[in-house]
Amino acid sequence: MIFMQYKTYPDGSREKLEIKVIDTGIGLERIPWLMNVNAISYMIVFKNAFEWLSERLQVVPDMDIW
Repeated sequence: MIFMQYKTYPDGSREKLEIKVIDTGIGLERIPWLMNVNAISYMIVFKNAFEWLSERLQVVPDMDIW
C-alpha cells in the first residue's frame, strides 16, 4: 500500500496534502475492464472523460489501435 500525505518539491521540501490518499494497489479498474472485454481498462473507467475529450477535441479514436 502507498500512503500519500505529502507533496514533495524538487528542492526536497514537503507540504502536507489537504486530502490524504491510500492506494491499495488492488487494481479495481480491472473488474469492469474484464467484464466488458474492452481493449483497455481506461475506456471503461474513464468513459465520460474519454467521450468528453474526444468530442471537445473533435478526435475520433482509432479503435483498431486501442
